Amino acid sequence: MAGALYAWQAYTRIPRGPRRWDKDPYDEAMGVSARTTLDAAIHALGPRRAEPLRKAVDRLDRSFVAVTVPDPSVDSRHYWWQRRDWF
Repeated sequence: MAGALYAWQAYTRIPRGPRRWDKDPYDEAMGVSARTTLDAAIHALGPRRAEPLRKAVDRLDRSFVAVTVPDPSVDSRHYWWQRRDWF
């Protein structure tokens, strides 16, 4: 989990600029994969054991939401973090 948390943290701190995909597709895949892994861990651990991880992820999610916007071109069946794009 430490690796996924680190990767999500790094991804949420990428500076604003052109659309993410135009920057580096590897970063995009890495960030989405890390956040998906964290989501699975939070659900697998259960509410009590997952609380510290959930709090850390929630903080990073707020940072990500603050610098991204909804991307209406992405199918709504994807996770919310996959449906956002950089300003």
